[in-house]
Amino acid sequence: MAFTRSLALFAGTLLMTGCTTISVMHDYSPDTNFSGLRSWDWMPAEGRRIDLKVRDQAIEIQIRRTVIADLEAKGFVRETSGEPDFRVSYLLVLEEGLEAQTINEYGGGSWTYRQYGPQTTLNYAALEQIGNLIIDVYDVESRELIWRGAAQAKVHQGKDAEERHGLARDAVKKIMEPFPPGG
Repeated sequence: MAFTRSLALFAGTLLMTGCTTISVMHDYSPDTNFSGLRSWDWMPAEGRRIDLKVRDQAIEIQIRRTVIADLEAKGFVRETSGEPDFRVSYLLVLEEGLEAQTINEYGGGSWTYRQYGPQTTLNYAALEQIGNLIIDVYDVESRELIWRGAAQAKVHQGKDAEERHGLARDAVKKIMEPFPPGG
């Protein structure tokens, strides 16, 4: 229960934070014995969560390839014919945010003493897109969420495909770096 509550706070914090680089957060169930996990598979299609605004098959393929490579490098075996120890799911969400900046300009006065005279306030605002990638790991036996990693970054749709793929690849690598905990 406390783990679920902390995950909700974690997700809310991640979604509200704007950033210019990839920021990453992790959380996990401290009651889970991660050293006993050996095999994995993707969450079945009916269990996946998809944001239809971000339906980009090339990015999804990049995310999946990077997760597979990371788990294989850590010695996990993909189990597609039987029951794995854990299942992996991901969610990619694109949100619009507002980046605002206020600049105050003063006229007259001396910089060494104090500023006085007329003040001009300039406000700048720009819409930006924030990409959120969440990777969840579920224990198959208990059907409980046992680990969550999430990344957030500004997404520039004008970037070419290779830059967007590189951003997705870097986000997955940063998310998966501390999985499994204590490992």
